[in-house]
Amino acid sequence: MAVGAARAGRRTILVVLQQPDERHPMLGVAAGYRPVEVEPKLDLCSIDGRSALKEYVHRTMLLPQLYDWFLDGTALKHFTEAAPGFDELMCLGKLYDLVTDSKYEQIVFDAPSTGHAALMLRVPRATVAAVRTGPLLHNALKIQGMLENDLQTRIVIVALPEEMAIREASELAAYARDELALHLGPMVVNRVTPQLFARDEISALKALNAGSATLTRMVGIAGARFERAESDALHVATLRREHPRLIEQPQIVLARHDPRALIDGIAANVAAAFDGARRG
Repeated sequence: MAVGAARAGRRTILVVLQQPDERHPMLGVAAGYRPVEVEPKLDLCSIDGRSALKEYVHRTMLLPQLYDWFLDGTALKHFTEAAPGFDELMCLGKLYDLVTDSKYEQIVFDAPSTGHAALMLRVPRATVAAVRTGPLLHNALKIQGMLENDLQTRIVIVALPEEMAIREASELAAYARDELALHLGPMVVNRVTPQLFARDEISALKALNAGSATLTRMVGIAGARFERAESDALHVATLRREHPRLIEQPQIVLARHDPRALIDGIAANVAAAFDGARRG
């Protein structure tokens, strides 16, 4: 999505949650807290709660360097690890800063998996309910307003075409929409097995007296692929009944591992489908 937006001419940043200076598994670029350019109009950054807090202190406090000994110390590290939702709120605060920064036209946040994502989305509302005054309440209200703004934020859930993943995706969508009043974008089903054969073709292949171990293996592979494609189609249809705005991303098979080729293949399909669904 980020690559597609950048190539469509929008100044975009991809935000990830990972260790600072760890190379992004697909883009092959080390992601730090400060944005780095990946390709024209596309930046990449990695966020974490402590770095976001340090940036906030440096931006709002007088003589902020006086606080660095505490911000970099182990006491704060232990506190943030023990305080539920603190890191998540700080990371969302950084996203809020990026959204309100006129430098970027689109921010794509690669959020964590289902359970952690649900916690992260719930944190601003829980903070507003628990804190009655002060900067923490003020910032939580701003973040909650950003998340609930239909013109600013859409939740795009990605799932594999498997029973457990489809169920979790549906539950997350219902929770975000019904309990948190957030707005959903199209849902993406990734790595869908394309159907290359008709059922009668598979039956005809199996009926052949192959006479060759190699051909027998090939018929077995074709049959297994047919069954996998049938299963994937069933899961996609189940999800589509609940979420009509569904984007299917076919599985891409390459002769060798080539992350950039995968990005190019996926970006064209997903970006075009997402733009069409958004306009619709």
